[in-house]
Amino acid sequence: MIEYTLDEGGAAAVLKFSGPANISQAQKLHATLLELVGKVQHLTLQFSDTNSADLSVLQLLCSAHRHLHRGGGSLTLRGPLPAALRDAILTAGFTNCVGENDKSGLWIGEAS
Repeated sequence: MIEYTLDEGGAAAVLKFSGPANISQAQKLHATLLELVGKVQHLTLQFSDTNSADLSVLQLLCSAHRHLHRGGGSLTLRGPLPAALRDAILTAGFTNCVGENDKSGLWIGEAS
């Protein structure tokens, strides 16, 4: 399931993602991200019950991150990075995007 909430000023949103983060959710995630990056400067991702992930979702998240960053905004992660997502990041070859190598801060996932 994908749902989001906007802050009162409309400059920030939290996107809550539950369930598999894979191609079955890619079309809905794409539409939601397009809507949000056109509205907000700061987007926070929150994952729950994510037991599978694939490259399609990673590409969408990276694209949204780049778009927001170029416009002076941010895309961050609330809570821990799910193991399935971390595994997908490593399997896809995004080895410079996890843990201490995460210079952008996208995948650090420090709880807030």
